[in-house]
Amino acid sequence: MGSSFASASSRDFVERPGVMYSPAVLHSLTRGARRLVVVDLGFLGDTVHLIPPLWDLRLQYPGAEIHVVTTPLGAAVLTLARCVDRVWTVQLGGPKRPALQRLKEQYQLIRSLRQQRFDLAINFTGADRTLILMGLIGARHGMARMPDRWHFWNPLLLQHWVPQPDRRQSVFDQRRAVLAACGIPVEGPPRFDLRISDDARHWATAIPAGALHLSLSASTPLKEWALDRWIELGRRLTAGPRQVRLVVTCGSNDREKSRVREFIEKVGPDQITEVVQPTLDQFAALLGRCRVHIGSDSGPLHLAMALGIPTIALFRNYFGIEEWLPRGPQHQHVAVDCACSGQRQPPCLNRPSADCLAGITPESVLAMLARVS
Repeated sequence: MGSSFASASSRDFVERPGVMYSPAVLHSLTRGARRLVVVDLGFLGDTVHLIPPLWDLRLQYPGAEIHVVTTPLGAAVLTLARCVDRVWTVQLGGPKRPALQRLKEQYQLIRSLRQQRFDLAINFTGADRTLILMGLIGARHGMARMPDRWHFWNPLLLQHWVPQPDRRQSVFDQRRAVLAACGIPVEGPPRFDLRISDDARHWATAIPAGALHLSLSASTPLKEWALDRWIELGRRLTAGPRQVRLVVTCGSNDREKSRVREFIEKVGPDQITEVVQPTLDQFAALLGRCRVHIGSDSGPLHLAMALGIPTIALFRNYFGIEEWLPRGPQHQHVAVDCACSGQRQPPCLNRPSADCLAGITPESVLAMLARVS
């Protein structure tokens, strides 16, 4: 076990009334567990970082069923990892549904989860919604990372609390540290081991091998590089004798598709392959054909990292940024200071892109590309 996973010991715990701290006891109490459940309502990037600790649980509880409660996108990620026995989905976004229908769906989910009679429930984030869901599941033992905000009712939900790990570590290393703090052995390097279907690999043969993947959009304009910067970079990459091939992807929403259309129109279509709304399996196969991923602070960055693809990332500087940065010389990033950071209503939210990210030049991206190519 690496030293980074041994740092959260019992002496690091802050005493709180009514809270049981058992960093070394939980594993011995649950060694014979038949069913485990991890509650983590994350999307693409969050779920990618969930995979290594799930493999740790698979190794240390070989006879147990491992369940995960997640979002539909998280479920798609776990299909690639194949490290869990059953996935339960919670719809957080999408079309609005009547309140009665939502309540009925949540009741049916909780009822089904309680019927599983889990021996152990685990929460790596400490988020209020997931903690409440864990309490309702009624597992014999419940363990969670200490939340950022402590509520008087937290001890009523579960009995085992782990101190927050070092935020300077990668998110997946923090989650492995949570397991280690409970006496669950964490050994060796992180394991992702994503498996892409043969059908998706065949579909991806249309993608030029060795192309650069450009992810022009993110979940919010606050994370997006200005489109004129992307266009300038695209022109620089496709000019000259090197004949660099580009692959650009986007989701189904009109804003993302509009950005891609304008990019292709102004750079020229000859050396660009456009892919709209691939399945996650197809997207993983597509990334596997590319030599470098270039994009914003978003889920595709973490999927590329897990697949072993070199990455270039464009970040706004914010508290906790270190935990989301891919590590190693094959991963490059630039982070710029942002005046919007921490504001409830950021001024850039209603603009096409973040003003701070516009300060990143195509020359700086080309310099990073030279270092990872």
